[in-house]
Amino acid sequence: FRIAFYERFEVLIQRFGIHRHLNETPRDLGNNAKENFRECLAAAEIGSRIDMLTNGFERIRFGRDELKASDQQRFNRAIDELDNLLSTEAKLNPKLRRVPSKA
Repeated sequence: FRIAFYERFEVLIQRFGIHRHLNETPRDLGNNAKENFRECLAAAEIGSRIDMLTNGFERIRFGRDELKASDQQRFNRAIDELDNLLSTEAKLNPKLRRVPSKA
């Protein structure tokens, strides 16, 4: 069962060295990502987007909700915002490691 926006989120955080382990739930991954970014200036904004994406994934994957076009747009916008926040933080904080994408 694939959910494209969540896969995109995982690819984004992988660029910062955060990978989902086989025994981790999406909630675990989200919490690990928030912990990794806790010292960022925009930690609250970053955390709120991670929570929204994780909650959306769980609602669609494990609930009975369908992914509506409006939800897809909202989740993609949140990923774009998260990407911008993390890119800005990486410029300000040399400790925040960004791994170049393979694309």
